[in-house]
Amino acid sequence: MTLGEHILKYRKLKGLSQEELGKLLHVSRQTISKWESNQSSPDIQSCKEMAKIFDISLEEILGGKPKEDKKDHKKQNQRILIIALVSLLGISIIANTLLKKESLDQKTKISELEKRVEILQNQKDEDQQNVVITNEETSDLYSYLDYKLSNIKEYSYDLNIDLIPKKYQENTKVQIMMKTKKENYYDLQRQDNHFSGILHLPIEKVKNIQLIINNNGEIETQEIYLGLDFDDYLNDDCSGGLSLENYKEGKMKITFGGQIKKEASLNVNDKEYTLKRNVKYQDVKATIYINKKKKKTILLKQINKDNEWIEFENQYTYKGLKKGDQVLVKYSYKDENGELKETKTKATLIGSYNEYYFSWE
Repeated sequence: MTLGEHILKYRKLKGLSQEELGKLLHVSRQTISKWESNQSSPDIQSCKEMAKIFDISLEEILGGKPKEDKKDHKKQNQRILIIALVSLLGISIIANTLLKKESLDQKTKISELEKRVEILQNQKDEDQQNVVITNEETSDLYSYLDYKLSNIKEYSYDLNIDLIPKKYQENTKVQIMMKTKKENYYDLQRQDNHFSGILHLPIEKVKNIQLIINNNGEIETQEIYLGLDFDDYLNDDCSGGLSLENYKEGKMKITFGGQIKKEASLNVNDKEYTLKRNVKYQDVKATIYINKKKKKTILLKQINKDNEWIEFENQYTYKGLKKGDQVLVKYSYKDENGELKETKTKATLIGSYNEYYFSWE
């Protein structure tokens, strides 16, 4: 068995997950995965720590047995033998002990051992560098990724995804998690070494996209960016207005207008897509606050509509209106999907030469 297979064996016997073992050793879960798959090797200090955690000897985790004869010892991997020698005896102890001996053969053995130790140290440094590079949290889990949009409608589209994971097995499962208003999971189907699928999606604000790869229960995730930014397309271009019709009677005119056609361009994977939709405003209401106190909610009536813009208005009377009063109007409406949306405007009553009007903030 390899060193990685021994780590896997004793980790499972101890009932630890890769993440739990990584926390105990102060390394990432991906590092443990690399050790167990023999893509990199732990240093001798990590081996000692794992031996303590697994409650076994260092020889056992390195692939040996507590009592092994010389014949079995010679069959061990040269690298494991050197690590065991260095960990048990120490480079300085071996060198000092052998230097005390004066025979030519012993001096030759010292020279050979020093060379082996140097080779081991260089190899260990290379492995550590490789671990740092390959286990970066930002490193991709895939070697190939292609995606595009199709079948684009006012409020839906198809996302076509094709990717090749860097690491996969016969029963590997690949999913895409799309977080909009809630989290939705989509399975990708395998064909040869490709995993692909067509995701039928509503046009919604995309908060997060995750790639999930499951290899025999070992799950790895990575956030991916696909350029699906629908914010401007989904935000309605609308605003409200407030004007003073008659100061003595306290009459105010409240107006609201909104864009009814929406068009936007979306750049995805160096391709440009055009989005179009019609915007509707239903149940347009205005809630009036004077000096932060709520007074009344009124329904606004449609007064005008053309190919690009629609307007609503109504009047509200507050006889106690005086100079310096602050008026806040909160507009609420439902869009074509029945979703409640809001906007607001704020003004202060000012006056000069007996003329009073609202100054918008």
